[in-house]
Amino acid sequence: MAQGEGLDVLLLVRGGGHAAGLASLVFEDVARLICTFPVPVITGLGHATDRTLLDEVAWKATDTPSKAIGLVQDLIRDRAERIMIDYRTIRKAVNSSIEQQAQLLQVRRERILRDAAACLHQHESRIESAQQTVITSRSFLRTRLDESLQHLERLIRELTGVRSGLFLAVLKRENRELERLRREITCLLQQALDRVGLALEGLHREIRALSVEGTLARGFALVLDHNRHPVRHVAQIGGAPLTLSLADGTVQVRRADPTTLTK
Repeated sequence: MAQGEGLDVLLLVRGGGHAAGLASLVFEDVARLICTFPVPVITGLGHATDRTLLDEVAWKATDTPSKAIGLVQDLIRDRAERIMIDYRTIRKAVNSSIEQQAQLLQVRRERILRDAAACLHQHESRIESAQQTVITSRSFLRTRLDESLQHLERLIRELTGVRSGLFLAVLKRENRELERLRREITCLLQQALDRVGLALEGLHREIRALSVEGTLARGFALVLDHNRHPVRHVAQIGGAPLTLSLADGTVQVRRADPTTLTK
């Protein structure tokens, strides 16, 4: 049993009586066996005044069987106390680590929210600037078209008194010039619109990535109170149910035990 790890300690005990009665236990082979036994041996033989060879070679020698039992109880109690001390130490370290990580996560969350808000504001400004550029380009092209139309009308008025053949030739030439200007203006307008469209598309992608939906899709959750206001601090959590907004929907939750809330 000892070799198969079935024993933790071996007690060799005998009650009181005549000292000659202990002679039946004191043999050399028994002493050698105690010296080589795989687990500690505790002796409690006879009276307090008895001292045998087996007491000399045992791991611990006690005066009586009851003291041997008391020694085992003390060993178990000391081990249990050490285990409880270690448990409290480990629990305190774990709680401290969890609190530190919670504080670190809160700091990072606030920083992410601040950065996201600043980035959204910046992209909104860029979108407004791009929209203003489109409006300015349209106004410029419209002005060019109006000037060309006025020039054509002026030429028509000047050529009204000229012979019809010359008038038609000049008119065709001006029509070709007007068509060339129209194609050029159309090409410039299309290029400007394409550039603005690409810029707007890039800004929309960035805004979607930094939006609430994009943040939820990356694994975060938005906590709302019963008034649909965001919950930013533990002190805001009351007895009313809370709403957790996730990427695929919402779920209602309620605080179970107020004493378990920690910052």
